[in-house]
Amino acid sequence: MAFGHVGNGNIHLNLTQPDGAETSPHLARWQEFNDIVHGIVREFRGAIGAEHGVGLLKRDEITHYKSRVEIELMNTIKRALDPDNIMNPGKVVSV
Repeated sequence: MAFGHVGNGNIHLNLTQPDGAETSPHLARWQEFNDIVHGIVREFRGAIGAEHGVGLLKRDEITHYKSRVEIELMNTIKRALDPDNIMNPGKVVSV
């Protein structure tokens, strides 16, 4: 299911299981589904996060979309704004 901010190019995808299907087989393939979608996103030079960030589920995926310099810049900003690491520690970047 695609939804989101189509007008500005931010489309969110929510992969849902078919009606009546069992949950466990669907969830067992969750990473496979994400790899497919994220691969397409990378191919088109898109991003997996929007205005609300990437969160824990996609935290490690961000390295496929951001350069080492960009990741370090995010870490530098995080350290500057939150030197005690009290705001969402470990959620997106590490200090």
